[in-house]
Amino acid sequence: MRRNSQSSLLAVGAALLLGFAATAALAESGKVKPPSPGEASFANDIQPILVYRCLECHKEGGQGEVESGLRLDTYEGLMKGTKNGKIILPGNALASTLNQLVSGQAALRMPHNKKPLTPCEVESIRRWIQQGAKNN
Repeated sequence: MRRNSQSSLLAVGAALLLGFAATAALAESGKVKPPSPGEASFANDIQPILVYRCLECHKEGGQGEVESGLRLDTYEGLMKGTKNGKIILPGNALASTLNQLVSGQAALRMPHNKKPLTPCEVESIRRWIQQGAKNN
């Protein structure tokens, strides 16, 4: 049993090192600009959450886009907001509708009728908005 747990730890460690090496290689190649330490990145932190958790409904012609006007397949669509207005107030996460919807603070929780975002996903969105919701 002890040998299996040591093997598992080695496998996890190797996977982490490979992930760090791949990220560093992409950053050096210029394909991915690493964010500043502590800075949230739209491309690396936010867009993957939106694609995985929201895009099923909030894409062109999707139910969420038809009903609300909100498209989440581009940064521009996210920043445009809904038929009723903007959902992000850069620098003010607490007042941003997106933050309220994904954190359960609004009457309607997003994603609607789906598994809620994880606390880490919600925190990433909150931090990105608070830092100015930049397209970085």
